[in-house]
Amino acid sequence: MTSDQEIIDSPLDLEKVSPESQVKHYIDVMQSKLSNAPPQFREFWEAKKDCLPLFKENLPSKSRGELWRRYVDLSAEAKRLKGILEEESLFASEQIELAIASLVSDLDAMEDRLSGMPGLDVILDLPPLASKKEEYNKAQKQLHLLNALAAKVNALRKETIKTEMRVRTKNKMFKQLSSCGDRIFPVRKELIKKMSEEFLVDIASFVKMYFEAGKRPSISLHSLREEVKNLQALAKLLTLNTGSFTETRISLSFCWDQLKSWDKERKQERAELKNQQKQSYEEAVAKVKEFEEFCQKSPPLREVLKKHEEVLTALKGLKDLGSYEWNQLKTMLSTCKHPFEQREREEREAILSLEKEKESSRLAKIVAVRADAEKLLENVESMSLEDVQASRSSIEETIKNLTLTKSEKMGLDRFMKQLKDSLLEVKSKRILSLSGTDQEKYEELLSVLQEKRARRSEVKLQLETYRKALGGSGFDFEKAMMYKDLIESEREVLEKMNSAIEELEGKMAQIEG
Repeated sequence: MTSDQEIIDSPLDLEKVSPESQVKHYIDVMQSKLSNAPPQFREFWEAKKDCLPLFKENLPSKSRGELWRRYVDLSAEAKRLKGILEEESLFASEQIELAIASLVSDLDAMEDRLSGMPGLDVILDLPPLASKKEEYNKAQKQLHLLNALAAKVNALRKETIKTEMRVRTKNKMFKQLSSCGDRIFPVRKELIKKMSEEFLVDIASFVKMYFEAGKRPSISLHSLREEVKNLQALAKLLTLNTGSFTETRISLSFCWDQLKSWDKERKQERAELKNQQKQSYEEAVAKVKEFEEFCQKSPPLREVLKKHEEVLTALKGLKDLGSYEWNQLKTMLSTCKHPFEQREREEREAILSLEKEKESSRLAKIVAVRADAEKLLENVESMSLEDVQASRSSIEETIKNLTLTKSEKMGLDRFMKQLKDSLLEVKSKRILSLSGTDQEKYEELLSVLQEKRARRSEVKLQLETYRKALGGSGFDFEKAMMYKDLIESEREVLEKMNSAIEELEGKMAQIEG
């Protein structure tokens, strides 16, 4: 015989079982609906509504009390849960309303929000995109903000859908979110479209400028490679539509393939160049060895230098030599040439040392003869005229045998003239002090007078020479000052000579009277 529970579990109608079993079934359904997360209140109320009339049926008294207690407890639990859920829904709706208000505030202050958005961290060095980095940076900042606001709208829409609240409140929130979306999605869509189209045009220009011709450009492949990498990174950072991003990847992949091809060509060219450099280096080393063998024969330095220039010119004709090889070959040539240059340097230093010794000896002789002349000038009054004349002649002979510069000769000549003037002055004084007839004194004084007059003419001639030299000195300040000093000195000598001649003429007039 079939039990009531089996009938309830089967798809048969509940009417075929006892009222007690029906009540138990509905109470179990009510309990299961409250146990779900979240509770299924609609199904709970329907089961409760169907269960209540069954308590009017003829139920066993013992079961009736137990079942009614369970029925009442479940009803109270349903009310409690309903209250809790209503409070949670109210809190959630308030939070959503605050979030929507914050979203509206962000939309109203978009210009201020843009300044805080992150920029593009990409380096672009080559045209045409290098000059447009700031333009893309500004557009992407706007898209960053619009994307964030769009994500916020979608998140709030989903949160509103799953939150239990009154339909009127939910519709109000959907309307507000729709209004915010109208301020975001069309602008965002248009900006993405504009930037995608512009970026595609710039990528096409870049490809045409550097890759489309198929010829390797003049700029380095490394620079191009880095630029392509940066463009790929930029394409990922920019908010592009799917079509533009795909076309960009295809274009930049073409650039990568072209770069690989050019890099392969460059490596092949470098290998060929390296081989050619090796051949040229071997040829250059042979020429250097030839120069080394030539130097081992100890030729004159002039021939070594000539041969060195010939080899150096030949090496310059080898265009494939690298800088390292070229410097190495020059070092080898210099090493072969160095002993000859060192020997010539030592010979030149020896000659210079000898010339320096000769110059020192010459200057010492000048100093010595000047010292002799100064000593003679100091002692002229205490010496006999014959001794003074002999010493003067000896000094003049020594001066003739010296090698003098123009300035040195001028200095010694002036000193000897000064000595001559002093000698004439002493001579005239001694004639007057000597005993003898007036006729003898007069004749000797006349001889001295003639010498002084000749000396005066000589001074005048020298003075005129210095004046002409001063006039021809032009803008040479040092020469002008030197000739001014010489003129002043000769004037003093001329004044003294005139005074001496006048004095001597007066004494001769006294002797005649």
